[in-house]
Amino acid sequence: MARHQSEITAEILSDRASIYKLLEKKGFFFKEQFKMVDYYYTHIPITPFITYPELITNSFMLREIVLQRRYVGGESTQLIYKEKKLDSNDTVIGEIKRSCSIGSAEDANTVFTAAGLNNWCRKVITGHVFKKGHSPIELLVQEVEGLGFFLEVEEFEHLRGSSEQRISDLIAFVKELGLPLGDDMYVKINYRLFLKSMKGKNRPGRLYFGAP
Repeated sequence: MARHQSEITAEILSDRASIYKLLEKKGFFFKEQFKMVDYYYTHIPITPFITYPELITNSFMLREIVLQRRYVGGESTQLIYKEKKLDSNDTVIGEIKRSCSIGSAEDANTVFTAAGLNNWCRKVITGHVFKKGHSPIELLVQEVEGLGFFLEVEEFEHLRGSSEQRISDLIAFVKELGLPLGDDMYVKINYRLFLKSMKGKNRPGRLYFGAP
């Protein structure tokens, strides 16, 4: 049986040059950069008042990697469903990711829209990958269009214990990096983009936005 993997996501309150400099001081080096676009789809009607658990548990993601990592040529598109484990405060404390490769993001978007699915978020990311010396530890700095910079850290192989304990260890690790971070260690980037797109809207109804 697959185990829910823990991760944390925090906003970085700094610019790109300062982030690079701070991580280099902590022994990390820039490894590679990539770009991807995530489209979130759901079958349920969208209103400005829908909650994050309602959205995320009834959604799947179409991921278009438009600039592949430098060690692998070409581009790729994936369908992804993330089974989220939420605590009593609707905080994600673990997830199981299931994915499969498909041929064309453009064709898939056309099919999903024609089938009446709602595209409630389009997230454009430039990913900056940093590695710690010869260790397996990697950090992902996400540069999200329209929002800024975010640090994503997935659990390391050696972490043990419950989801809560593994997250606690990840938070302690991240705080030692010395980056200027926001207080929220479980930032829901997709939901932030959704709320931003809903600003000023106060009527329910099916909405289509964010498609290419």
